[in-house]
Amino acid sequence: MQLEPHLVQVHDQLRAAAALGDERTREIADALATAARPAVRLAVLNALTGAAEEITTALLDFPGAPMVSVRLDGEQVAVDVHATHPGEAPEEPRRDDGEPTARISLRLTEALKAEIDAAAEDEGV
Repeated sequence: MQLEPHLVQVHDQLRAAAALGDERTREIADALATAARPAVRLAVLNALTGAAEEITTALLDFPGAPMVSVRLDGEQVAVDVHATHPGEAPEEPRRDDGEPTARISLRLTEALKAEIDAAAEDEGV
C-alpha cells in the first residue's frame, strides 16, 4: 500500500483550511504540513500495525489460522500474511498425574478454600 496518496491528502486538507487566511497563513500551513509528514506517516503505520494485531488475535480462535503483520518497506506499507504450520496445535496444559512429592503451606479464606476444593473435586484431583 502506498502511503504517499494519504500523506498528500493530509497536506492538501491543511492547505485548504489555510486558504481562508492571508499569504503568511498559507505559508505557515504549508510548512506545518511538510513538518507533520513524518508524524502522519508514523501514525498511519501504527494504526495499521494495531489493526494487524487485532486481526491476528481474532484469528487465534481458528486452528491453523494465519498471522498478519505490517511493516514499512521504503515508502510502502507491506502487509504480510504468514501461514502457521498446519501440524502445530496449541500446546495442551501439562497435567501431572504422578505422586505428590512436595508440600506447600498456603493460607486461604474458608470461602476460597471451599471453591478450590469444589474445583478439584470436579477435576477429579
